[in-house]
Amino acid sequence: MNIRIVGALFLMAAIAHGAVSEQQIFELHPPSTLEGKVGQTKVHAPFTQMVPFGQGELAPEDVGPVAVNGEPLAAAEILNYWPDGSVRMVRVEGVAPAELLTERSLEASFVNEAPEPSRRNPIHDMEAQGDGLVFRDGDGQTMGTLSLEAAWTPITKEKIIYPNDPDLNDEVAQYGWAHELGDLGDQAESHALEPRIRTFAVAKENRVFTDYLVQGDAGDSAPGDTLEWQLHLRLYRAAPVVRWRMTWAMHWDPEDYALTRAAWVLRPGGGISSAAIPDAEGGALDLGDKGCLRFEPNGEGVIESEANGVTHMDQPDERWHSVLMQSNDFTLGLAVCDLSRLGPSHVLVEEDKLEAASWSDRSGLGMDLRSSAEPDEFGIGHGDLTADGRGVAFSLDGAFAVSEDEAVTEALTAMEADRDYLWFPSARDLHESGALQDQVHPETVGAGDEMARRLRGTQESVYFLLLSREYWRWYGALNFGDVRTNFKANQDEPDRGLFEDRWGLHGRYGWRNGSSDVHGRMLYFGLLLEDRRIILAALDYARHVADVDVKHASFFAEPEGQQGGMHRRNKDHWSGGVEPQYTTSRGLYFASWMTGNHRLDQVLEEVRVYTEQTSQQPSSAFRAEPWIHRYAETLDPEDLAVARRLLDACAANWSGREGAPEELDGLSVMYFDNFRRVGNGMLVLIDFHQNTGEEEYVEAILDSVRHHGVDSVDDSYLVAYMLANGVSEERIGEPLIEDARARAPRQAADTNDRPKGEWTYSWLRERIPGNRQSYNIGRVMRYQPLALEVLGETGG
Repeated sequence: MNIRIVGALFLMAAIAHGAVSEQQIFELHPPSTLEGKVGQTKVHAPFTQMVPFGQGELAPEDVGPVAVNGEPLAAAEILNYWPDGSVRMVRVEGVAPAELLTERSLEASFVNEAPEPSRRNPIHDMEAQGDGLVFRDGDGQTMGTLSLEAAWTPITKEKIIYPNDPDLNDEVAQYGWAHELGDLGDQAESHALEPRIRTFAVAKENRVFTDYLVQGDAGDSAPGDTLEWQLHLRLYRAAPVVRWRMTWAMHWDPEDYALTRAAWVLRPGGGISSAAIPDAEGGALDLGDKGCLRFEPNGEGVIESEANGVTHMDQPDERWHSVLMQSNDFTLGLAVCDLSRLGPSHVLVEEDKLEAASWSDRSGLGMDLRSSAEPDEFGIGHGDLTADGRGVAFSLDGAFAVSEDEAVTEALTAMEADRDYLWFPSARDLHESGALQDQVHPETVGAGDEMARRLRGTQESVYFLLLSREYWRWYGALNFGDVRTNFKANQDEPDRGLFEDRWGLHGRYGWRNGSSDVHGRMLYFGLLLEDRRIILAALDYARHVADVDVKHASFFAEPEGQQGGMHRRNKDHWSGGVEPQYTTSRGLYFASWMTGNHRLDQVLEEVRVYTEQTSQQPSSAFRAEPWIHRYAETLDPEDLAVARRLLDACAANWSGREGAPEELDGLSVMYFDNFRRVGNGMLVLIDFHQNTGEEEYVEAILDSVRHHGVDSVDDSYLVAYMLANGVSEERIGEPLIEDARARAPRQAADTNDRPKGEWTYSWLRERIPGNRQSYNIGRVMRYQPLALEVLGETGG
């Protein structure tokens, strides 16, 4: 990392709070999205940023509290290590005052000791009381209570299977997990459950915040005992913010039960006298003392209020993600990330309560997790028909702010709704530290030359993917964050659901889920281009993979069978069988390091248990992947031993196959002559090399490339990686290097300036030559930057 020499005044201030060395100075980067929200307020706002360090720069014992301009603002946590034991990444979490929030770069340092920050949160602590939570102030007085509510309906009718019609695919079939109650059963009524707390604990505590983890189920008998939930709450000290994540997990029989309600209810001690949406068009939208924001799976919404009647919305809108309320002597703000995209959801305000529902009973819909796969459907196998929706989860993220200063509450609520608390390292930080080892020099991205044009072209391909998600309304509690697997060109196969202007919706080809780690590759690429839009979309995708694509274990029982594995891609997500070859974890680790999302850590623990215990598909290198990243977090030799045992088992399986070439042995034989060779086997070898420093993994890649040659953009990336990691041109050989240079991914696209209503598939296909699948776009995002940086501009 570039080490900056700071002025004497800064050093004196920092030393006053504890000794600091030059090697410990780094940068924090508040996002430009904070501008306009801070204003003249005296707001103190939470932030989280992952900070990379070069190998040998930072020793673990040097990590301590973080000071900016001499003021201790944050706590730091080591995320992972370089092979030599030095710190590779640190997550910094703190609270910054208004005067720092509008800066684009802040110089920070570790200090040995720091005083406790001034408390600005009127909520001092919380405790479990009965089956709810109580928030208390500094005098021990109750400020409010929080409880959960849920309901279900019995399923007595057959699953609706929609015909293969493109209009139905657009508007109905892709929400096949949400049906009207009358389509589920004859009674069409809900039955209330009684959510109860089973565990309450402080999960994490430091000088900045206290994290609480509350878990429970919906009763002591069926079906409530198989509907599990958890609340992860973060109580900040120096900012009047409580951040929360509500997760529901479905373990009941999807043939018998459907969810009809899942919500938490906050009852402020002083009640609610008035409410408004602060950033509505033309000024605040008054809700009076009773109003509701309700959203459907397709993103349409309704605002109901006594003051303004009913307002209809055709599209999701960030303006509806926050509400301000007056409660006694405080202004209370609620922010819900992506509320309008995660239907059926709602926020309800009444005189005595505030309600946030991640499954709205006002929608009249039930969550139907039955598979719609049919035996004669293209690509459907036996495993796809036997899998079911047990273990599906879904989450709602948000926060509430409480302050006597209305301007402070409004600013904090807007920041939380837009996720301005997520700060990201710069491309220069990543390049100079080498922490990702795949990042190119930032001047390459900003230059006006051909290489930069090609990177920008790939950026347009990603925008195409994200715009497609918006255009075709891939919203909803179980869809949002995901992307389609393909946009088939030059193929009209009506029996498979493939049409001009359509995608393949049937069989395994409807959704790609997590199998190709598109979200992880989007995170890498978004950081390279410092593109916040791409990064946040990738984090949404990671959230979807963690909740919907993993078959989850119970919070209260040991995992068994397939729990912790990921589903094969399928139009209903959970129709496909759970297989290690789809159980990727690289992107989930990266998202966890960047955000501190506790839910991702839980899921990764499930994945590790599954990949170690399953005997299914020993040929999959993905069984080793979560363990080598875990080793980077711990440097525990036992984690490395598990990772290497699973990797060796994979190699042994491939070496024992008929046709295995004699010149390939050991790790180099993995995935020989298989299309997953680079995307699965060689990438996992790169994970091992980056996290152990052992050259045998690069040698195995070299042997594999020599055998297979260079015939794809994937192989050009492998050649570039070897050159960037010390393998000489002589050892690789000029013919292979020239082939790699000729095939280096060279994607380009024009800027999108056509309104969504004028989109046609033919136009999109012309605009995005060669990359019309999320899988292919993901490949280019990962492979192109390093290939262009190392191999240069020569070639076709």
